[in-house]
Amino acid sequence: MNNATPANCGVSVISILKTTALIAGSLIILFVVLSIIMFGTWTATVAWANGSKVLVEPDVAKIDIRSNTTIVIPFTLRRLSSCPIRVVGATSSCSCIRITGLPLEIRERTAKIEASFTAENTTVRKEVEQTITLYLNVDSAETVLAVRANIIP
Repeated sequence: MNNATPANCGVSVISILKTTALIAGSLIILFVVLSIIMFGTWTATVAWANGSKVLVEPDVAKIDIRSNTTIVIPFTLRRLSSCPIRVVGATSSCSCIRITGLPLEIRERTAKIEASFTAENTTVRKEVEQTITLYLNVDSAETVLAVRANIIP
């Protein structure tokens, strides 16, 4: 005679849930590690997952600038695809910020680009944020260079 009851027979639901959680956790860790190996940073991985082909570093350049002067701000463009990408044009949010050196081919993993920012003539301290949107030769999420300037009279 067999004394087995449904309560102690086979695999429990708790055991199945623990195994599923362990597998899911392992897959997440594997994804994070492989992403960092492929893209270098978690930020780049998230940008790639959101459809970006190029990551701008820094995401926002923060500068202090005296009124009525111009400063050049370096940016790094990190290519997130395996193919070369070309920056074919750009538009800016105001005439105070511009970019030169276009078109630009990103053949290596990174390329340098510079934006020049000219602060208006002001007698009061103020903070402004301006952007340049880059246009690429591939479909991509919006690629933006941003500058947050603290203008000092």
